Amino acid sequence: MPHSPPSNRTSALPPLDDRSVFAFTVFWCPPHEIASHIVHQYARPDYPRELRISQMSGSPDFTTQAYNPQFREYQLWLPAACPTVTGMYPNYQDGGASLVHNIVRLFKVRAVSLRISSAEADYPVCEFILHDRSPQTRLIRAMKDTKWEFSQAGIVQPFEQTDRYTRRLVRERFDLDLAMAYCEELGIEARCSLFWAAANATTLRIRA
Repeated sequence: MPHSPPSNRTSALPPLDDRSVFAFTVFWCPPHEIASHIVHQYARPDYPRELRISQMSGSPDFTTQAYNPQFREYQLWLPAACPTVTGMYPNYQDGGASLVHNIVRLFKVRAVSLRISSAEADYPVCEFILHDRSPQTRLIRAMKDTKWEFSQAGIVQPFEQTDRYTRRLVRERFDLDLAMAYCEELGIEARCSLFWAAANATTLRIRA
């Protein structure tokens, strides 16, 4: 069974109440390699916009993600709480799903992606995707469109609390606390404030 978070730990996630969704990905790969992989996806003759890469002082700003922004932007940082991984925060709401899929597929990088929202959002969602360098991607999702729906695909992981998936109330089958517990089983301390701070006080920003 997954361990419970320490009782003195408070949630350090960026506020969810003022946004439709909060989406991010964690890669088991250094930031400069992920930046190179992103550039590889965009640097082609037919791409209509200039690709810009900059190194910013400080941690990511986590501005609200748009449904369809005018440009794509990715912030990459080395979390102070987990310096063996790279966090990626895009400026659009699907979290860069197709980009992550291509990076994992082409470069055999392990990653975990989350899309989460507050329970009061118009269309609440809690989604966990583990890309484990194989064709079998593990997906777990509870979301509400016209009604609450729960779905899962791929190989069940040893740390999962599968008894939760059969609860009568669909919204209770997979929620933020359970998603964070799964992250912690993978060594991702997303409930720690230092996870959201850059270890070297710099953030790579890629605009495409």
